[in-house]
Amino acid sequence: MTGKTHVAIGFAAAVAGGRLIQPTSFENYPNLLLEGLSSRVGIQLLAMAIAVWLGSMAPDLDQPGSTLSRNIGGPLGRTKTTAFVGGLSLLYLATRLPVMLSPIPYLQVGLLIIGCILLLMAILKHRGLTHSLLGMGLACVAVHWGLLVLLSDGVSFAASLFLPFLIGYGAHIVADSFTNSGVAPFYLPFMPKTQKHWHFPLHIRTGSFADKVVLRSGALFLIIVGFLH
Repeated sequence: MTGKTHVAIGFAAAVAGGRLIQPTSFENYPNLLLEGLSSRVGIQLLAMAIAVWLGSMAPDLDQPGSTLSRNIGGPLGRTKTTAFVGGLSLLYLATRLPVMLSPIPYLQVGLLIIGCILLLMAILKHRGLTHSLLGMGLACVAVHWGLLVLLSDGVSFAASLFLPFLIGYGAHIVADSFTNSGVAPFYLPFMPKTQKHWHFPLHIRTGSFADKVVLRSGALFLIIVGFLH
């Protein structure tokens, strides 16, 4: 499916699962908007929306040229070659950070994370590990670690960002299960029998009319209904 379709489906799933998201629930958005948002709540809602967006796009980090790959890696995320060279370069730079740049908050950590993502992008096969339950688990461990860092730095609502990311990620895998290529949900490295792709009997072609219009419009409709009710 296209990136925009995945984002729409991710937000629809997040709105539907709003009861799980605390302390600020997606289903409380209409009331919060009508009553007026405090700056803290507004920042939290924006952060939760970004978490859903990232979760909805994260599985496609194994594909150079995907929307999130370009957003994170820029020109380095366009091909597997540039991703590999760029990843090694960023990891080297992170370990040899110039003194004048070292005071910038999170710069070294950011370079390490982006470098590792670029290397994974260069190595992993599309719709392999990242589109599996194992991949989702590993991504959630990484996000959980990052949120703990934010909590230790005083970002009190960081814990509320985990479920939005998880819902977005899970929605992406389920949505791709309805495409021709399918997914390998039980994928395990070095075990070919677990890497066989499957899809639901009712499936669509990526980029087709159903992908671009029907599913995206349906997801947006569910988001609107979720807001109103």
